[in-house]
Amino acid sequence: MGKVRTPTLCASFSRYQPTGKTLRHNLIHFTRWRQLQVPMEKDAPPHLKPAMDALDDLEADLVQQQRATAQPKPRRYEVVAE
Repeated sequence: MGKVRTPTLCASFSRYQPTGKTLRHNLIHFTRWRQLQVPMEKDAPPHLKPAMDALDDLEADLVQQQRATAQPKPRRYEVVAE
């Protein structure tokens, strides 16, 4: 059974694809931190705070999508003899 492509196997792999929600969430979070917050903390331009707030809002949207995807869904499986 370990080598058979089951619906459960496909569902578990789909969560970890490069376009997955976790990766997108992490990219937004670290972009904000590494590209804006840390390099500009001493000499912050006037629009830095609104830019970081917009990225925070985007990150919150992605986290919400991530959590919605992680919720259990009803599934129906059928075992068929070959």
